[in-house]
Amino acid sequence: DANSVNFNGNTTADITVSSATEITLAAGKNIIGYVDVSVADLDVTLNMSGGDSTITGAIGKTHAVTTINAASAGATSTFDASVNAANITLGAGTAVFNDSVTGVITTNSGIIKLSSGKQIDGTIDGSEDNVGELVLLGDATLLGAVGHSHSLSSITTAAHSTATFDSTVNTQTLNFSGDVV
Repeated sequence: DANSVNFNGNTTADITVSSATEITLAAGKNIIGYVDVSVADLDVTLNMSGGDSTITGAIGKTHAVTTINAASAGATSTFDASVNAANITLGAGTAVFNDSVTGVITTNSGIIKLSSGKQIDGTIDGSEDNVGELVLLGDATLLGAVGHSHSLSSITTAAHSTATFDSTVNTQTLNFSGDVV
């Protein structure tokens, strides 16, 4: 059985998990600090349960978190530092990644925003065909397939930027405002 930790208020702490744990951040609350896993292959889930929330520190800096559930309908989940998770599942809200991401991202009609100079090392999929948007806010590198199993509805690149796609791209609409390599 996994441990369960619920943060119902803003939390200022560096969190290190050493056993199977489900962490839930209440709607509209923030974690000022990192969320890390000290032992490889632990089943650790991070739920951002709604409302606009931010995690300021790295997630999975030593070992990957198993699952992140974020960006529920109408909400914005912001990740200010690197994210390392096996699976990142996004709802119909917006996920803002201000640093690089490692993991498989699946979106259910949500918006993925990647800050300039960052990369995503993993596939990006819609939960079904033609759902979810990818917005590159500047120079960006996508190392895995985009629309791997299910196409995205759109990909938009920023003006005066370079987007590098190292694998297959499958989307309904491409909006190029910058250079594409």
